[in-house]
Amino acid sequence: MMPEQNAMENNLLSRRPPNLSITLDFVAGFQSYDKRDTLFYVRTEHVQVVYFVSRVGIILNRDTRTQSFYQVHQRKVTCMAVDRPKRRVATGETGKYPQVHVWNMQTLEPEFIITTQHTCGVVNLVFSHDSQFIITLGYDKNYSLEVLDWRNKQSIAFRNLIDPVFAILGDPLDKYKFVTCS
Repeated sequence: MMPEQNAMENNLLSRRPPNLSITLDFVAGFQSYDKRDTLFYVRTEHVQVVYFVSRVGIILNRDTRTQSFYQVHQRKVTCMAVDRPKRRVATGETGKYPQVHVWNMQTLEPEFIITTQHTCGVVNLVFSHDSQFIITLGYDKNYSLEVLDWRNKQSIAFRNLIDPVFAILGDPLDKYKFVTCS
């Protein structure tokens, strides 16, 4: 080894990492090929597009072409539901102990985070018509279904289903009814 090269390597090894921070500015594209309910249009003062990529919930202001980000998830987001009148978003994630996050579209702050009883992730979720409940479907081999009373921070029902179920829709008139399909 040449003396100049050895000195340069020692100099590089003794350097400290720069005092920098990275912030997310813009996300191009979104994942939809293996997900359901990945993008929503919401009209507030502006038309907003709500979607997710990886572990990030994204709100795109279509008029100003700016984005804001919900970055609290520790695992990859797999599904989303939007409570338009209340301007809330619910996002489910993958993992052995997946969580559901309910967050405010304006402040991007979490209002509720609960670990579900699903064992491999949340494949889909929906708000009840009055937004009191969130109904979730699991990725697990038993195709589990769970009903969360998110305001009271509790799971009120959990069941393993026989057949594969991947889609869910809440009854617009009765918060206690919903339909599923496979």
